[in-house]
Amino acid sequence: MHEALLQKTYDDGFARLPSVDPSQRERVLRELERLAHARSAGGAESPMHLEAFARIVPLLEALLPTDPDGIRAQDFAQLAYLAQFPGVAQPIALQLAFGPAAGEANRRKIMRVFDAARSRGVAMDDYVAKMRADGAIPHDALVRLFLGEERRRPSTNRVRLGIVLLRRTASMVPAEYRPPLLCAVAWLHWSRGQRAVAQIYLAEASRIEPSDILAYSLMEHFGSRMPSWLG
Repeated sequence: MHEALLQKTYDDGFARLPSVDPSQRERVLRELERLAHARSAGGAESPMHLEAFARIVPLLEALLPTDPDGIRAQDFAQLAYLAQFPGVAQPIALQLAFGPAAGEANRRKIMRVFDAARSRGVAMDDYVAKMRADGAIPHDALVRLFLGEERRRPSTNRVRLGIVLLRRTASMVPAEYRPPLLCAVAWLHWSRGQRAVAQIYLAEASRIEPSDILAYSLMEHFGSRMPSWLG
């Protein structure tokens, strides 16, 4: 990682998002609108749920070491857009903390779930919902990492840069796009032992979207434990 970038951009500004160029923010908004329109029209450039898990991996690795001032509006929009798909915020946090192997492992896991759902002739979301209702969601290594049950420590530099990237992305998009980004920022702070800071981001995510399940579940989890790697 680039030490100059770390020194230049790291900011523990809680949920007070950084100020951004209004013209850049406008370009991000136009790109978000284009992506949403392409999806509704079935455009090839607009990834569906399954493809989002694959696209997010190289995108994060390309953006993480980049000075936020040099990130294109299209890339901010793409990151915010992909984060809206259910279940994507969690692997975003894990990949930023532990590296691209975590993102690839999650992509393979999702593909296995998709194949299992397809073989049963049901939609993936319906299949996952049934697994959750039956208590059959595997408590695998990725789940244990996300819950902080492993001793493996996140990369300090990746976590710091990840916070910078997600905070800047959240500042670039309308409020309704922010909750999954803020939840991922909260998890990264929690991974550093900064529970109080994490809860501020979760409270903001819940204020924007009161029914956000991830924000609620993380608030409960963070209130009851800290990551094992901090012990």
